[in-house]
Amino acid sequence: MKEQQPAEYITYTPATDVMEQENGWSLCLDVPGAANELLEINVDDNILKIKADTTLQEHGMTVRFERSFQLSDEVNAGGIAAVLKNGQLKLTLPKAEAAKPHKIKVLTAE
Repeated sequence: MKEQQPAEYITYTPATDVMEQENGWSLCLDVPGAANELLEINVDDNILKIKADTTLQEHGMTVRFERSFQLSDEVNAGGIAAVLKNGQLKLTLPKAEAAKPHKIKVLTAE
């Protein structure tokens, strides 16, 4: 089945807040009116792609939210999680084990 394209739409690149925590990163994007079933989030060749369509009823126009991010090898792409709440999409990108901080034990020489 071929994906049907809206007759008229505008593309919008939402601003994104990126925050780093000890175990990974979080991305927050405003996507007002977007619904879970219309959100497409995928990772292909270390590129995180986010796309959502929503209709502005008062203008009869579809808005397409699109944003892409190049991921480094420090991101565990298989562990990415997404939550949509009140028009805000929050993604959690965990650090790969090799990129997490770790302590190095110091041995005493004899």
